[in-house]
Amino acid sequence: MFGILFRDFLSVFFIGVIIKILDDMIDAETDKILDKTNWWNAFGRGIIPYTFILFSLAVMLNKDLTVPLFLSAYVVGMGKEFNQKYLLGLPGWVESLLVITTALFIFNWLNIFTSLAVLIAVQFIDDLLDYSQDRKTGEKNFAALLGFGEAFICLVILLTALLFYSPYKLFLVMSAYLIINLIIEKNYGKRLFRCS
Repeated sequence: MFGILFRDFLSVFFIGVIIKILDDMIDAETDKILDKTNWWNAFGRGIIPYTFILFSLAVMLNKDLTVPLFLSAYVVGMGKEFNQKYLLGLPGWVESLLVITTALFIFNWLNIFTSLAVLIAVQFIDDLLDYSQDRKTGEKNFAALLGFGEAFICLVILLTALLFYSPYKLFLVMSAYLIINLIIEKNYGKRLFRCS
């Protein structure tokens, strides 16, 4: 039992690190201006091969858990720029729809929707924590779009639904989030990543 829990936690942790790196790559310029810890700014392009290694390990450990989470992170990331056109020349909302539809052909629908829900919950937590700073910089986020109180209510609804439908996934994702964002980054960020 403990072996399976550890394996699943590692797979989610690896995916969480990859998502964090990709998010930091997108936010690199803003974070540099705001003097925020940013893994992409600290390591640069040299970190790319390690993301492939981590992704491979995560998928080998538990593909049914990690691939839906990664695809959901992509969809949630598109949520901020739904009308912007990307590499395929399609708006973000169309790409998101294609990704979710494709995932539904491969994975169980409950797995996809709980993965999407838990990643939206993580995004709400991030946005609520960064609310005052993002208002100053004009950064788009769900809390600014909906309002702080409304975003908090949405978060509570998502967490309640996840406790009912997928408490195991909620536990794994929130544990990985806590370690990546609130322990590693907040406590060791400047020293660990040597950010100026």
